[in-house]
Amino acid sequence: MRDADGKHGALVTGTPSPVPLDCTLRLRSSSMIEAYRFHEDGHVAATLGTVDGPVCAVVLAYRASGDDAVEIEGAGLHETWRTIRVSRDEVSIERDGTRVVFAIERSVSPATAREYA
Repeated sequence: MRDADGKHGALVTGTPSPVPLDCTLRLRSSSMIEAYRFHEDGHVAATLGTVDGPVCAVVLAYRASGDDAVEIEGAGLHETWRTIRVSRDEVSIERDGTRVVFAIERSVSPATAREYA
């Protein structure tokens, strides 16, 4: 993946992200492990693998490729998430012709936690 200067880097555009930022998206699956945390700078931290099997953690790049689509790329992976729908506690996407659902896990800082105590 190369930026406008031809260097490796994030795929950042002026388009707002169609996925929630700074929270974890965890795949709803009993056999696969997929967790993504998208950041404003165009990077996404991902944990990928199988339950009771191999798991890896990588930092990938992403870019919005439309109002409801993103492209994720890096470490030999290239995926396009289409028809992204965000609700209060989950994100559903279309990937490779299949609808996939992720739970949204929001991080709560200690300061925020005190506000709700």
